[in-house]
Amino acid sequence: MEIKFDGRYGEQTDSGYVHYSFQNPEKKKLKELICNSSPIGHPWGEATISRSIQDEKQSLILLSTDTGYFIQSNDKDKISCWDETCLHEIVCPDDFEVPLGCVVPVEKAWEVVTIFIDTGDLSDSIKWISWDDILKDAAWTYDK
Repeated sequence: MEIKFDGRYGEQTDSGYVHYSFQNPEKKKLKELICNSSPIGHPWGEATISRSIQDEKQSLILLSTDTGYFIQSNDKDKISCWDETCLHEIVCPDDFEVPLGCVVPVEKAWEVVTIFIDTGDLSDSIKWISWDDILKDAAWTYDK
């Protein structure tokens, strides 16, 4: 099994953005990257965590906001849902818009990542929904 963390769009230097990429990082390092986040402290705004076993590759995409993470599975049909009452409120932490109700608190996001790394499964400690669940009544669109 191989785990990869690829953080993007973080600190900016004169030569561009710094990318953070780790092959098979220790969980302690991953937890540090995810739970000590910025704007809430980490130097990245978007990250992909990949889990590969032989020919099968799965991944989670984490987008950082001021209050937690928007999480999307690699099949792009599953996105995190933390508060269904806030699905039509939009936050724009950088150059992307996501529903506020899909932002998972940091510690819960770490739990989701841990289960994914250990099993390849999506945690049942949060609800997973599709973009269609949000867009059917939304005043904005998302290009899947």
